[in-house]
Amino acid sequence: MANSMFESTYAACQEITKTFDMVWALDAGLWNLRRDAQKYYAEHPDATEEEVKDNLVQGLTIHGLNPKQIAIELSWEYEEQYIAKLLLINATAIFDTWVDTFVEATISKNVLQQIIYPKRAHKKPYTLGDKIKADFKAGFFDTYVKQLKAEQKSTLSGSFEFTAERQDNYIENLRLTYKYFKSCRNCCAHGDVNFTAATEKSYNAIKALTKTDCGLKEFPKIEPTVQGNPFKLYLRGVVGFYDILIRIINHFDLFAADYIAVEKELLKRWSQIPNVKLSANSEKRNRSIRNYIISVNMCPPYSNKTDDVFLFLKGMKIVK
Repeated sequence: MANSMFESTYAACQEITKTFDMVWALDAGLWNLRRDAQKYYAEHPDATEEEVKDNLVQGLTIHGLNPKQIAIELSWEYEEQYIAKLLLINATAIFDTWVDTFVEATISKNVLQQIIYPKRAHKKPYTLGDKIKADFKAGFFDTYVKQLKAEQKSTLSGSFEFTAERQDNYIENLRLTYKYFKSCRNCCAHGDVNFTAATEKSYNAIKALTKTDCGLKEFPKIEPTVQGNPFKLYLRGVVGFYDILIRIINHFDLFAADYIAVEKELLKRWSQIPNVKLSANSEKRNRSIRNYIISVNMCPPYSNKTDDVFLFLKGMKIVK
């Protein structure tokens, strides 16, 4: 059963799942290539690069593979950290894309278009929507929360059965942890070889946190962070960060489901269902409504709330 209400959330969680499906396979594949190359070089110390590739990588044409570098010149710690950097950059890209689409879906258009700074030179006007998105991506969630709470409440609030949970008791600590990893991502993007003042500041805000403080099974592994010390990431830590992203994304998805945007989302997703047929029998009709909603990857209504959803759809002249 789906565990989200908004299409942007479903898409983000799917991207995260696809990443999880590949990350350990990539890690294991690199480890095996490294081990096998070390063994081959030990047995054939004068082997050429082409000979090693031909013996270890069969059925796949790869140009530019340097087995000696992978097996001998680079440490496993360096190689695994490189994967961690790629994953971290990917994680923040997924989150940024989610923020852009989720904010557009959950905050009224007239609010998003309010101009904060008028057009200057070659720059377009800076709007409230731009600020909400920028703050959200930077780890300042309150700007979004304030605007969401100003939205009209949905008549369908409390009607849907969620499998995910809101993180009301943990969201602040999850936010702080997000800010730390976002600052690490900025180090990766800028090519910093040492921790920056921003990463140290973010680290100091979370260094005493435990898994219990964040509602996690395991707190992400992170390096004690001091400005000027060599930058370091752990793959296990970045994988843990993905779990934090899922929790943050689902939290705000469920939060927004109490407001008017969920009605627009339901109408949009319902329109994607082909050949809708509803029985005149209320029990069969309600069962079909729940199944239809599940089919478009939304959380279904509770059994005792499905009549409310039917009446809403009927009132909008979507069903008869």
